[in-house]
Amino acid sequence: MHPRLRSTVLRLAGLTLSLAVAVGLIALWGLLAYSSALAVPAIALGNVVLARPATRSVGSLEAGRRYEVAFPLTNLTSESITIIGMRAPCTCVSIDALPMKLSPRASRTLRLLVAPTSAQVGKPFSQTIDLHLSVPSPRVSLSVVGRIEKGTASP
Repeated sequence: MHPRLRSTVLRLAGLTLSLAVAVGLIALWGLLAYSSALAVPAIALGNVVLARPATRSVGSLEAGRRYEVAFPLTNLTSESITIIGMRAPCTCVSIDALPMKLSPRASRTLRLLVAPTSAQVGKPFSQTIDLHLSVPSPRVSLSVVGRIEKGTASP
């Protein structure tokens, strides 16, 4: 191998190794600070709250019944954040426990209430809500997907 080419290859290998070490250290920091390496890209994108998972598949739901769907949320900042409201496309989805305070770098479970109606029977159920926070943030969305079956309760 030509000495100049060998030198270039060795430099590139060194840079690649340095980059891999840096990425590994950043992921380790996210794991130690937030119990999740997923927090690192979320923080880089400006997110202040991380939902893991942001989509829940609930299988079959009976029309006329009420269900709770749990979403773990993590505050990625060093300040308290309050979930002050939500926007939903349908009245079949709600949250009773608002406002909800998230302490700095802490996690809490938000319980979304789902109450499918008889008009939704036999159809795929897919609802996405947007959370409104007390601080500026990119959109925080939570989704519930499933299928609505005929229930014994009246809607």
